[in-house]
Amino acid sequence: CLYALYLYNPSETYGIYRYQEKDISKLKEFLDESYNKYVATALVNIYCHFNKYTEANSVFLLTVENGDDIERLDCYYSGIVNNANVEMLQTIVREVVRFMENSDSFDQDLFRETALDDLIEKLQQLIAAIGKYVCNIDYSVSKTFDIFVEKLQKLYEKYENADTLDVTQAVLIQGILKEYDMLQNILPLPLARTLPLIKHLYFLILEAAEKARVYILSKGCIEHYYTQNHVQFMPVSGKDKLFHAELEHLSHLKANKLRTEYAELIDILERALY
Repeated sequence: CLYALYLYNPSETYGIYRYQEKDISKLKEFLDESYNKYVATALVNIYCHFNKYTEANSVFLLTVENGDDIERLDCYYSGIVNNANVEMLQTIVREVVRFMENSDSFDQDLFRETALDDLIEKLQQLIAAIGKYVCNIDYSVSKTFDIFVEKLQKLYEKYENADTLDVTQAVLIQGILKEYDMLQNILPLPLARTLPLIKHLYFLILEAAEKARVYILSKGCIEHYYTQNHVQFMPVSGKDKLFHAELEHLSHLKANKLRTEYAELIDILERALY
């Protein structure tokens, strides 16, 4: 523990880095035998110093599992997420999901407080990059894809910082999920490589929200679950008219038919209640 502090304090406080790669094995061996938050914190920072972000993530998640908020020791998850490359982030997201689903001691609340915002911000950055490319497509691809492009172009034309708006981000997520295969063929390779990461990050964030009893409509808005009108992407016009048409329809449905037609919505409601 004292050795970890010897390495950590001057490095992170004054920028006098004593870190050496040989220190990693020493600290990891100690941590494997006996968990200590100061050793874990030093190890996260050493891993980041040597660009080993997947390893840093593993130790960070270990601190969450042990209920330690190491941000109080100036060790931030953003240092991992903001510097890891796409392949590393894929591994990081998979490991976060594994911890969330399989570790009974994983502190979900602490994870949301210390790490989730950084993952959401990364998702926003990734989809914004795709949005900027897609809204400049000036040729027809398919009916649905063309509507996706048109909706984005209108948002970018109307608002100065369109990619920071919830509605733009919702359109981008909808478009990426609906037109996933098409985008893989259209986007330049560096952007196309981010698509699996975007998909996994999005569903990780939905799962993390659900753990906090917050249920998000994954399709973007309630109108995308309607059966009487086919709504393509947000923003949705004529909401009142669409609602009353849907209400009129479902008020005449028998219970079994209602459950079949609105299966996704009913599933969300049941998960929220039980």
